[in-house]
Amino acid sequence: MKKKWIALLLAAMALLGTAALADYEQGVQAKESGNIELAISYWEEAAKQGDVQSLYAIGLEYYRGSDVEQDYEKAVQYFLQAAEQNVVDGLYAMGTLCYNGQGVEQDYAKAAEWYLKAAEQNHVKAQFYLGLMHRRGYGVVQDDAKAVEWYLKAAQQGDKGAQNNLGVMYKNGYGVEQDYAKAIEWYMKAVEQNHAGAQYNLGMMYEYGQGVEQDMAVALKWYKKAAEQGLERAISAVERLQ
Repeated sequence: MKKKWIALLLAAMALLGTAALADYEQGVQAKESGNIELAISYWEEAAKQGDVQSLYAIGLEYYRGSDVEQDYEKAVQYFLQAAEQNVVDGLYAMGTLCYNGQGVEQDYAKAAEWYLKAAEQNHVKAQFYLGLMHRRGYGVVQDDAKAVEWYLKAAQQGDKGAQNNLGVMYKNGYGVEQDYAKAIEWYMKAVEQNHAGAQYNLGMMYEYGQGVEQDMAVALKWYKKAAEQGLERAISAVERLQ
């Protein structure tokens, strides 16, 4: 008899999961067709049935405010529910809200806690921000070695911001032994993704002959690429060298 009840319970749970998934997918279709109100109603129904991705989806709509009126407090409400169920994007979102003070009081320490939980699940942007926070000492003890550790994790996943920042760490010897060659290596990975800051930083390496033979023409080339993206310091460098 006990086995029968367990089987019935499992079947009921499976049906609920299938129904929740169907509601979530219908919500996605409604959003794609431009009916955000219908989308949210589907996601609300799915969330009631335990679908955590729907909680995150609703939170994202209120956070972005592109299809509904932006409401950070409502975003917090949904993101927090998702985060409490260990949804990695929800964890990251809560970190961002605490970091920026959106819908909650700005709290770098809490942001670091949320980012850490997401980073431990390999969330690349959470890893990047943990690197940034350790570099600047926001909500955590300032620690360049820890910053390098987190930047490296994100950089190895292809995050161009982390690749550029890791280059900066190697160039200046922050948290690692100074190494111009490695700095250039990481800058190059970032410029392959058109990162303006890395283009500028690479230009500096060529202008001052750090890790490469000094070459003003190559320096100007990289400065121009960064300037074309609107980077102010690159625009100034182009004006200075031309």
